Amino acid sequence: MKKIIAVFAIISIAFFACAPKKTNIDNQDSKSVSNMAPEEIKDVATWKAAYDDLISAYSSAVAQLNGGNLGAGAKIEELGKRAEALNSVAETIRSGLSGQEQADFAQVIEAYREKFSQAVNSN
Repeated sequence: MKKIIAVFAIISIAFFACAPKKTNIDNQDSKSVSNMAPEEIKDVATWKAAYDDLISAYSSAVAQLNGGNLGAGAKIEELGKRAEALNSVAETIRSGLSGQEQADFAQVIEAYREKFSQAVNSN
C-alpha cells in the first residue's frame, strides 16, 4: 500500500512539475510578437497578434502624449511605420493563401486597418 501511495505521489509531482504554465507561455508569446520584426511574421495568427499588440501600444502612446509626455511622439511615429510594415506583410501572407482563406483574410486586413485608423483618429 505504501508503494502505491509513493508511486502515485511521484507521478503527481512529475505531472504538475512538467505541466506547462499557460500564463507564462502566453506572456512569452506576447513578448515575442511585440519584438518580432514584421518580415519574420509568416502566418495569419501571428499577424493578428502583432497587429493587436500594435493597436494597444499605439493607444497607450497616444494616452501618454495626451497626458503631456512629449517623448511619446517618437513612439507614435515608430508605431506608424510598424503599421505600414505589417500591412505589407499582410499582403505577402494573403498572396500565399487561396480561395476562401484569401477572401477571409482580406476582410480581416481591412478590419484591422480600420481599428488602427480609429486609434489614430482618436487623439
